[in-house]
Amino acid sequence: MAKNNAVAGFNALNGVELNLFTTDELKAIHYATMEVLMNPGVQVSDPEARQIFKENGCEVDEKTNIVKIPEYLVRRALQLAPSRFVLWGRDKKHNTVQEAGGKVHWTCFGTGVKVCKYQDGKYVTVDSVEQDIADIAKLCDWAENIDYFALPVSARDVAGTGAQDVHETFTPLTNTAKHFHHIDPVGENVEYYWDIAKAYYGGDE
Repeated sequence: MAKNNAVAGFNALNGVELNLFTTDELKAIHYATMEVLMNPGVQVSDPEARQIFKENGCEVDEKTNIVKIPEYLVRRALQLAPSRFVLWGRDKKHNTVQEAGGKVHWTCFGTGVKVCKYQDGKYVTVDSVEQDIADIAKLCDWAENIDYFALPVSARDVAGTGAQDVHETFTPLTNTAKHFHHIDPVGENVEYYWDIAKAYYGGDE
């Protein structure tokens, strides 16, 4: 039997891969993106955010709220961004490591405003409520193929109360030990999220 040596330059696929663009096409998209970020720029409605951009070298027009982001600043930000980070779960066994070239992870995704329920022998589509979030969180907590939990539907029964986003933080955290990703947080309520997370994670570390 002939000796079966390795093939020179053999490119083996290990895992899941989907190639939609060539390297040259990705470069073209990158260069076009850099051009758009600088001219015409992006509109930033938040004054605090505009000030941060300005302090870091961006050209800011306070009349139009247009921020022009130079390419060197984008490159610097990309260099400073970590290539690996952890999505922490309430139970450490559910911690999910995200890294460039790492494993593929799976989550539920949303955020939807309707759910389909089976009632009296037929399927009925209704507004999603807070209990639906709790039920889906428990299901995802049980499912081994779900790595972390993203808000799947909204709590329409508390819409308009001014605290819908807080309910949508509290309910997942209390019904799954996996990492929770809030899809639609409200900046003014981040301190409430933090207090809830500290209570259920057992500290602020």
